[in-house]
Amino acid sequence: METNRKKLLIMLGAIATQYGYKLDPSQADLYYELLKDFTFEQVKAAATHLLKTEKFFPKLCQFYEILTASSPDDLINRAEAAWQEVLTQIDREGYYGKPSFRDPLIRQIIPLGQWPSFCLSTRGTETSLDIKRRAFIESYKARAKSIATQQIGPGKSDQQIGSGNSESSLTQLP
Repeated sequence: METNRKKLLIMLGAIATQYGYKLDPSQADLYYELLKDFTFEQVKAAATHLLKTEKFFPKLCQFYEILTASSPDDLINRAEAAWQEVLTQIDREGYYGKPSFRDPLIRQIIPLGQWPSFCLSTRGTETSLDIKRRAFIESYKARAKSIATQQIGPGKSDQQIGSGNSESSLTQLP
């Protein structure tokens, strides 16, 4: 179901008034184009949340983040599964191997050229491995949230979302 243009523009105008923001027609058209694939009720719920939590007129990425966000538990579960995939590849491929990950975010967190140093950094005490695990999970969650915020418009697959390049790495983390 598509959002009704007139209802959405009226709502955006009311939100802009609430924040003392002047919404010009081209901005309103852009908001409509990028939010039209969601139901009006979904957009209204996101707007209500933003009105309660934001001090400034909400950006499109804020709407989109709310409209497409998985629950925090889902993100933690994805991050934990990614960590298990990393541990499996360490056992399977080792220091000299070329790991293959199903989750493209892992490659953004641990670039291929840094695989050997990452493998070495996971050796040691159980405490140091737990610290590395927590750092990986936090990096994974931050990267996933960053990607969700950058995405504008519904319908992109996880493969498309995770295909960007990132220089982030855990090799410098404890």
